[in-house]
Amino acid sequence: MEAAPCCQSSRAWTCKWALEVRAEWVGKLKSGEKRIEVRAYPLPQLLIGVPIAIVVPADMGCGHIQQSPCSGLPDVVPAGLSGAHVAGCVVFERVKLYKSEDEFVQDQPHCVPIGSPYGWQQGVSETLYGWVLSSTGSYWCDPALPVPEMKRHLRSIYSLQSDFPLSC
Repeated sequence: MEAAPCCQSSRAWTCKWALEVRAEWVGKLKSGEKRIEVRAYPLPQLLIGVPIAIVVPADMGCGHIQQSPCSGLPDVVPAGLSGAHVAGCVVFERVKLYKSEDEFVQDQPHCVPIGSPYGWQQGVSETLYGWVLSSTGSYWCDPALPVPEMKRHLRSIYSLQSDFPLSC
């Protein structure tokens, strides 16, 4: 597969993994405002330091519960799935553990507002995980690219069925 064009660098990446991210969070990641991706589970150790494609679904498929965490992609995603796209790729350098609401609220590089279903849930959350972006590992495609074939590995993490080269 020929490398797809990506933005403002001469770096080449090959992604074997993808992460589903809602469009509004991708905008904050692109701008650099959001430097920590929050999840209810830790990033698997094998994905730290590895380029991960950021896949944006067309519609989260949640109907009337658009503000609730849910997946907008099927477990097996065919290549070129209509409406979904690859926005770029990121590298996470470490995982930060939040053990309390205070810890979570004080750490704003995640951009998740108080009361968001993506943040600390009083009486529900025991821990949250902040996947910290590498300062040298975020590249964004312009224009966005069609999604490759991929299969759900763990929640919002997908394994790509073939290498997905990006040239940045």
